[in-house]
Amino acid sequence: MKKYRLAYDYVFLPNDLNNGIYYKNENITDIAIYIVFKVIDKLTGKEVYFQHKDLTEQTLEYAKNKYCYVNNFYKCVIDENEIFKMIPNEKLLKESNYTILYEIGECFKWLGSHNPVLIEYEEFINILKNNLSEFNNADNKPTQSTSYYAVEIV
Repeated sequence: MKKYRLAYDYVFLPNDLNNGIYYKNENITDIAIYIVFKVIDKLTGKEVYFQHKDLTEQTLEYAKNKYCYVNNFYKCVIDENEIFKMIPNEKLLKESNYTILYEIGECFKWLGSHNPVLIEYEEFINILKNNLSEFNNADNKPTQSTSYYAVEIV
Protein backbone atom coordinates (compact mmCIF):
# COMPACT_ATOMS: atom_id res chain seq x y z
CA MET A 1 0.00 0.00 0.00
CA LYS A 2 1.30 3.45 -0.88
CA LYS A 3 2.00 5.98 1.86
CA TYR A 4 1.67 9.75 1.67
CA ARG A 5 2.39 12.92 3.59
CA LEU A 6 0.24 15.98 2.97
CA ALA A 7 1.58 19.35 1.85
CA TYR A 8 -0.56 22.48 2.19
CA ASP A 9 0.00 25.80 0.48
CA TYR A 10 0.24 29.11 2.31
CA VAL A 11 -0.51 32.01 -0.04
CA PHE A 12 0.95 35.48 0.51
CA LEU A 13 -1.12 38.28 -1.01
CA PRO A 14 0.26 41.77 -1.71
CA ASN A 15 -1.44 44.97 -0.54
CA ASP A 16 -2.53 45.79 -4.09
CA LEU A 17 -4.56 42.75 -5.08
CA ASN A 18 -5.31 44.13 -8.56
CA ASN A 19 -1.77 45.01 -9.62
CA GLY A 20 0.46 42.92 -7.37
CA ILE A 21 4.10 43.95 -7.05
CA TYR A 22 6.90 44.57 -9.51
CA TYR A 23 10.09 42.73 -8.68
CA LYS A 24 13.01 42.16 -11.06
CA ASN A 25 10.89 43.26 -14.04
CA GLU A 26 8.08 40.83 -13.22
CA ASN A 27 4.53 41.59 -12.18
CA ILE A 28 3.95 39.16 -9.30
CA THR A 29 0.34 38.89 -8.17
CA ASP A 30 0.98 36.47 -5.27
CA ILE A 31 3.43 33.89 -3.98
CA ALA A 32 3.00 30.64 -2.09
CA ILE A 33 4.98 28.12 -0.12
CA TYR A 34 3.96 24.52 0.43
CA ILE A 35 4.64 23.02 3.83
CA VAL A 36 4.96 19.22 4.00
CA PHE A 37 3.63 17.81 7.27
CA LYS A 38 4.96 14.79 9.12
CA VAL A 39 2.57 13.18 11.63
CA ILE A 40 4.21 11.24 14.48
CA ASP A 41 2.19 9.08 16.88
CA LYS A 42 3.13 10.17 20.43
CA LEU A 43 2.63 6.66 21.86
CA THR A 44 4.65 4.66 19.34
CA GLY A 45 7.01 7.32 18.00
CA LYS A 46 6.23 6.09 14.48
CA GLU A 47 5.16 8.23 11.58
CA VAL A 48 1.51 8.03 10.55
CA TYR A 49 0.93 8.16 6.81
CA PHE A 50 -2.13 9.02 4.77
CA GLN A 51 -3.30 6.24 2.47
CA HIS A 52 -5.05 8.14 -0.32
CA LYS A 53 -3.67 10.37 -3.03
CA ASP A 54 -7.13 11.41 -4.24
CA LEU A 55 -8.32 14.99 -4.19
CA THR A 56 -10.63 14.71 -1.21
CA GLU A 57 -9.22 16.42 1.83
CA GLN A 58 -8.11 13.98 4.44
CA THR A 59 -8.66 14.58 8.12
CA LEU A 60 -6.73 13.30 11.08
CA GLU A 61 -8.37 11.93 14.22
CA TYR A 62 -6.20 13.88 16.65
CA ALA A 63 -8.15 12.76 19.75
CA LYS A 64 -11.04 10.36 20.34
CA ASN A 65 -13.83 11.35 17.91
CA LYS A 66 -12.14 14.71 17.15
CA TYR A 67 -10.97 15.42 13.63
CA CYS A 68 -9.10 18.21 11.91
CA TYR A 69 -6.97 18.93 8.86
CA VAL A 70 -3.22 18.65 9.29
CA ASN A 71 -2.72 22.33 8.43
CA ASN A 72 -4.87 23.27 11.45
CA PHE A 73 -1.86 22.54 13.66
CA TYR A 74 0.12 25.54 12.33
CA LYS A 75 -0.61 28.99 10.96
CA CYS A 76 1.78 30.76 8.63
CA VAL A 77 2.19 34.51 9.09
CA ILE A 78 4.27 37.29 7.58
CA ASP A 79 6.89 38.48 10.08
CA GLU A 80 9.03 41.61 9.97
CA ASN A 81 11.97 39.90 11.71
CA GLU A 82 11.86 36.38 10.29
CA ILE A 83 10.19 37.13 6.90
CA PHE A 84 7.55 34.49 7.69
CA LYS A 85 7.01 32.05 10.51
CA MET A 86 4.93 29.06 11.41
CA ILE A 87 2.89 29.52 14.58
CA PRO A 88 1.80 26.33 16.33
CA ASN A 89 -1.75 25.84 17.52
CA GLU A 90 -0.64 25.01 21.07
CA LYS A 91 -4.10 23.95 22.26
CA LEU A 92 -4.56 21.53 19.38
CA LEU A 93 -1.02 20.15 19.64
CA LYS A 94 -1.42 19.59 23.39
CA GLU A 95 -4.77 17.83 22.96
CA SER A 96 -3.52 15.73 20.05
CA ASN A 97 -2.22 12.17 20.08
CA TYR A 98 0.38 13.30 17.52
CA THR A 99 3.47 15.40 17.19
CA ILE A 100 3.28 17.39 13.96
CA LEU A 101 6.54 18.30 12.24
CA TYR A 102 6.93 20.17 8.99
CA GLU A 103 9.44 20.92 6.27
CA ILE A 104 9.56 23.34 3.37
CA GLY A 105 8.12 22.02 0.13
CA GLU A 106 7.74 23.74 -3.23
CA CYS A 107 7.41 27.49 -3.74
CA PHE A 108 5.50 29.33 -6.47
CA LYS A 109 4.87 32.79 -7.86
CA TRP A 110 2.02 33.95 -10.04
CA LEU A 111 2.76 36.38 -12.84
CA GLY A 112 -0.76 37.69 -13.35
CA SER A 113 -2.06 34.37 -14.66
CA HIS A 114 -3.73 31.35 -13.19
CA ASN A 115 -0.65 29.23 -13.86
CA PRO A 116 1.90 29.30 -11.06
CA VAL A 117 5.63 29.32 -11.78
CA LEU A 118 7.78 27.01 -9.66
CA ILE A 119 10.59 28.92 -7.92
CA GLU A 120 13.44 28.07 -5.57
CA TYR A 121 12.99 28.68 -1.85
CA GLU A 122 15.71 31.35 -2.01
CA GLU A 123 13.76 33.31 -4.63
CA PHE A 124 10.60 33.02 -2.54
CA ILE A 125 12.43 34.45 0.49
CA ASN A 126 14.02 37.23 -1.59
CA ILE A 127 10.66 38.29 -3.02
CA LEU A 128 9.17 38.51 0.48
CA LYS A 129 12.25 40.10 2.05
CA ASN A 130 12.62 42.78 -0.61
CA ASN A 131 8.90 43.58 -0.62
CA LEU A 132 8.01 42.99 3.01
CA SER A 133 5.97 46.18 3.33
CA GLU A 134 3.93 45.14 0.26
CA PHE A 135 3.02 41.82 1.89
CA ASN A 136 2.66 43.02 5.48
CA ASN A 137 -1.14 43.08 5.63
CA ALA A 138 -4.06 41.39 7.37
CA ASP A 139 -4.44 38.83 4.53
CA ASN A 140 -1.08 37.37 5.57
CA LYS A 141 -1.72 37.25 9.31
CA PRO A 142 -2.36 34.35 8.86
CA THR A 143 -1.92 33.49 5.21
CA GLN A 144 -4.60 31.62 3.31
CA SER A 145 -4.39 27.95 2.52
CA THR A 146 -6.19 27.11 -0.70
CA SER A 147 -4.87 23.73 -1.78
CA TYR A 148 -2.87 20.68 -0.84
CA TYR A 149 -1.19 17.74 -2.49
CA ALA A 150 -0.01 14.31 -1.44
CA VAL A 151 3.70 13.49 -1.33
CA GLU A 152 4.37 9.80 -1.92
CA ILE A 153 6.86 8.24 0.48
CA VAL A 154 9.00 5.54 -1.07
